[in-house]
Amino acid sequence: MPSKEYRQRLIAELVESEFLSTQAQIAEKLAERGIRVTQATVSRDVTELRLVRVPAGKGQHRYRVTPLTGQEDVEAELEQRFKLFVRDL
Repeated sequence: MPSKEYRQRLIAELVESEFLSTQAQIAEKLAERGIRVTQATVSRDVTELRLVRVPAGKGQHRYRVTPLTGQEDVEAELEQRFKLFVRDL
């Protein structure tokens, strides 16, 4: 079974490249790639990835990656490394 990190990276790629408006659609796309997941797993992944549903016109919505997700991850990593650095002084 692929790792959680791989699955989440694939989900992020899928929502950026395809029109996916439901968690069931995300699960279907993963299944097409040999990754079987429950709706609960997709829900947790959507939350952890901070995906958002945005208007897509004509009353439809789609999942998108939050633009600041990457920046926040970098800041958290830098903060953690700084704390370790200071602790080790």
